[in-house]
Amino acid sequence: MERHYVTGPWVYSGIFKSDNTRYFLTGDIDIYWILSKDDLIKLYDKIDSNGGCLINGCRLVKAQRETSLGFIIPKSVADKMSLDINNLI
Repeated sequence: MERHYVTGPWVYSGIFKSDNTRYFLTGDIDIYWILSKDDLIKLYDKIDSNGGCLINGCRLVKAQRETSLGFIIPKSVADKMSLDINNLI
């Protein structure tokens, strides 16, 4: 979620944006992860229901300017969640 100003309304973005996105690709040229939007939403909900606290190293974060919300996933969790590109093609 994000907003333009600290006092502005929150708008859905990323995994919460209402569109036909099914997967998110993150990483770089050497290593990448393909993560299911549904799996990311489930993980976010799980962390959020735990008060934003750590679950398997995952945690909620807020930008310093308080204009975006998100969560951090450790590499070990992303490795387990990542889909194989050969199964997606």
